[in-house]
Amino acid sequence: CGEAFGNLEVQGAVEDIIIDGYDSKKLTFTCVVSKMNMKMQYIYLFISGKPYVIVFGDLADTFDSLSGDFSTILKNIKFKVQ
Repeated sequence: CGEAFGNLEVQGAVEDIIIDGYDSKKLTFTCVVSKMNMKMQYIYLFISGKPYVIVFGDLADTFDSLSGDFSTILKNIKFKVQ
């Protein structure tokens, strides 16, 4: 990650969240990508032993303005488990 994400700084603690009824973890961090200050959010979960990652990212200055959109997206995710 060090080469891909420069100056990585975790923002707060890892959060427990529920996505479509599944226990998940949310990690938010800032970093520099191609000389741009970015803010990223990774949500990790396992379903039937398989890992899934949901990723949101934007410029650090505008990321927080999209939090409502991110919440709506997460609330509407439905996994089709076979």
